[in-house]
Amino acid sequence: MNSTVTSSMDWDALARRDSYTVFNPILVRIRDLDLQAHVNNSVVAAYLEEGRYRLLNFTIRRQLPDDAIGGFVVAEQTIRYLKEIRETGELAVGTRVERIGNSSFAMGQGIFSGDVCVAAALLTMVHIGRESRKGERLSEPFRAALEAHLPAR
Repeated sequence: MNSTVTSSMDWDALARRDSYTVFNPILVRIRDLDLQAHVNNSVVAAYLEEGRYRLLNFTIRRQLPDDAIGGFVVAEQTIRYLKEIRETGELAVGTRVERIGNSSFAMGQGIFSGDVCVAAALLTMVHIGRESRKGERLSEPFRAALEAHLPAR
């Protein structure tokens, strides 16, 4: 996947809370705030990682045999910061699958404060073999599990 995928993405769709079915609650802590009193961009990236981890490891991996999935690496990630996160409290990270390729898949994410999207992200993950550490074709069971998390179009 390349940057034309990112530029042609419907970013408004990523900012709609009702377009997600899998959410991860995030508690914003005082230590997440920087000297400007807002959540630092690197912390926002960590929140997104937690959301992906929940979908891939707690939702999908648990329903498949161990040999159906290797590992994952992020090949590309674009984050759009829509509003400052200036307070502690609870956020929700929505995560979904956008596209599925042969050995990679794209995921869309939104971070929400209530119903307001404060950040949206699009990233490409590559499926790698546990031993080879190289890109490997997605197994059919894994592909089917990913398809269940594509948004209704």
